[in-house]
Amino acid sequence: MSQILLNHIQGLLNNLGRDIQNMADSQSDSQQKLFDALDDISAHLLASQAILCALMAKTPVDHAEVKNWIIERTKQFNEGGSEKALALADFLLTGKIPE
Repeated sequence: MSQILLNHIQGLLNNLGRDIQNMADSQSDSQQKLFDALDDISAHLLASQAILCALMAKTPVDHAEVKNWIIERTKQFNEGGSEKALALADFLLTGKIPE
């Protein structure tokens, strides 16, 4: 191969390396934004759960009514309702972590 061709290939490889680094930097920024958004959502959910638990301590809530509400709204997606939502409702209503 001629030196000109080798130099051209070297330039292309350098450009490729730079582009890959830019993509990695962009991906890292996007991941950080996603993690920040998830952290915000988690904080909001935790605050909402705390408020709900405080309210439920003062106002009785019918457990069966809550479970039926979840099942009715999720039965079209899976039979028996959303297991995660039911477990979370149990936790919020009783304060006990499901086994």
